[in-house]
Amino acid sequence: MSTFAETLRDAATALVGDRTSTQVLAAAAVTVVIAATARRVIKASSKDVARGPLPPSPPAWPLIGHLPLLATTNRPDKLIQLLAREYGPVFSLKLGNVDVIVISNQELAQETLVKRGKIYAGRWVGKVLSLGTEGGRDLVMAPYGERWSHLRRVAHQILTPLKLTQLDARLDAESLRFVRHLVATADEPVEVKRYLMLYTVNIMLAKCLGITYDSPDDPALRTLCNGILKIFELGGVGGIEDYFDSGLLDWIAMWHKRREVKAVRSRVHDGMVWDRILELKAKLDEERARGVDPRAERDLCYAEELILSMDEDQLTMNDIKQLMLDFLFAGMDTTAATLLWIFVYLINDPTHQARLQSEVDAIIATRGRLPSLDDFDALSYTRAVIKEVTRLAPVAPLGVPRQTTAADTLAGYHIPANAQVIYNVVGIHESAYDAEFRPDRWIESGSLGLMDGLVTFGAGRRMCPGVHLAAREAVLLVAHTMACVQLGNAKGDGVKVDMAATFGLTVLPQETVLVKSTVRGMQARSLVEKEEDAPLDRAEGRHDAAEAAE
Repeated sequence: MSTFAETLRDAATALVGDRTSTQVLAAAAVTVVIAATARRVIKASSKDVARGPLPPSPPAWPLIGHLPLLATTNRPDKLIQLLAREYGPVFSLKLGNVDVIVISNQELAQETLVKRGKIYAGRWVGKVLSLGTEGGRDLVMAPYGERWSHLRRVAHQILTPLKLTQLDARLDAESLRFVRHLVATADEPVEVKRYLMLYTVNIMLAKCLGITYDSPDDPALRTLCNGILKIFELGGVGGIEDYFDSGLLDWIAMWHKRREVKAVRSRVHDGMVWDRILELKAKLDEERARGVDPRAERDLCYAEELILSMDEDQLTMNDIKQLMLDFLFAGMDTTAATLLWIFVYLINDPTHQARLQSEVDAIIATRGRLPSLDDFDALSYTRAVIKEVTRLAPVAPLGVPRQTTAADTLAGYHIPANAQVIYNVVGIHESAYDAEFRPDRWIESGSLGLMDGLVTFGAGRRMCPGVHLAAREAVLLVAHTMACVQLGNAKGDGVKVDMAATFGLTVLPQETVLVKSTVRGMQARSLVEKEEDAPLDRAEGRHDAAEAAE
C-alpha cells in the first residue's frame, strides 16, 4: 500500500501543484483506494458485456489507471502524441474514475465533431474552471443543452461579419500602436509577448467594455492579465481531484486553488468587469431617461448592446458578465500566443519575412498606404503563413476537453457516455499533412480560411465563435509589422529562437522571446506617421457602405 500511496502522491504533485503535505496525500490515497474499489465492484456487476471493447490503452495501474503515467511528464501534449503513434488514431486512458478517449486522426475528428456532433458536444469541466465560471454558467464551459444553445446564439449576434468590420478601426489603431513601439525601440531588445498582449487585450476590452490601456505596465491591465494567466495556470491541466469522487481528496487538493480562484474572481470577475458593466448600465439608464437613443448617438461596446437587448435576448446581468469574461479570456492570451509563435517562425527563417515584405510592398506601392483589412484578400501569403503556424504550433494542442452526451461506437470501439474526449490537435494535423513548414500548401489548395482542414479552433457545434476575429487580428498585425520592420533575435544576428515550449491552457515558448527590430527605411517611418487618422477614415467608409447595403 505504501508504494501505491507514493505513486498517487507523485501523480498528485504533478497534477495539483504541490503545496500539500506528502503525509496527508498518502492518507488521502488510502481513502480513495477503498472508495474506488467499492465503486468498481458495484459497477463491474452491472457491466454490459455486449457493449464492445474500449479503444486500445497503455498498461494501467489498478484503480488509479494512468495517473502515474501522466506524472512522468510536464508535457502531457507530447505524451499524448507519443501514445497516439503507438496505440493508433483512437485510444483510451483511465484517470481514476474517468474514462478518457483520445482522438488523433483527421477523419475521426470530422466524424465526431461534425457528423456526430451532438454526442461529442458536451464539455468536460475540471473543478478549477468550474469555480471560475460559477459552475459552467458561461458559454465556453456550459453543458450542452438549451442554455448553451441560447448563449451561443447571443454570442453569434455580436460576432457577425458586419459587427467585425465595425471593429476594424480598433484593430487598425492597436496594430499601429504596436508597430510604433517596434519602430521607436528599433535595435533594442523588446520582450514582444508583453506588447502582443497589449494589442489583443485592448481590442477585446475596447469592444467588450469600452476601455483601453496605453501601456502593458498599467496596474489595472496587469491585474487583468495576471488573473487570466493564473486561471490558465490552475486550470490548464486537470487536477487529481477531478478524477476521484473523494471529498477528502477534493478538500486536500483544492484548498489553495479555491483561495487563488476566489482572489481572481474578486479582482477581475466581480471587481473590474462587473464594476464596468454596472457603470455602463447606469450610463445607458441615464441616457434613456433623457429620451436619448444610445444606439443612434454613438458606437456601443458589446456589454452595452447586450444590456439594451436583455429583455429581448432573455439575459441577466450575470449572463452578460459571463459572456464578457468568455470573450476576454478566450480572445486575449490565445491570440497573443499565436502571434508570438508566428514571430518565432519568421525570426528563425527570414526567407518568409522577405516574401511577406514583397506582398505588403506591392500594396503600399499601389495604394500609397500601409495594408489594411480592406486588403484582406490580397494578403494571401500573409494568411498562408498564419495558417501554417496555427497548424504546426497550435497554442491549445489538446483543445478544451469535450464530454460525450451519450454512449457511441467509433471505429469499432465502445465510447462510454460522460467520457472525457481529448482531441490531439497536433496528431490530427499530422495525419493529414507533412511536417514541413510550407505556407504555399494553402495557396495551392485554395484553402486560406483558418477553419479549412484544421481543427485548431475546433469544429462543429463547439467551434470557437471568435475564429474570424482572430484571423483579422493576426493578418493586420503581421502585415503592418512586415511593412515597417525586419524582425530579428535580440540575442544575435542569425541566432534562432528555441522552439521548446511550456505546456498550459496555452502553449508558449520556454525561452523569453526578445525581438530586435530593424526599421525598413524612412518610408516605413513616414507611413506609420501618415496612418494616424487613417483607421477612423476607413472605418467610417465601411460603416457607410454597410448602411447602404442594408
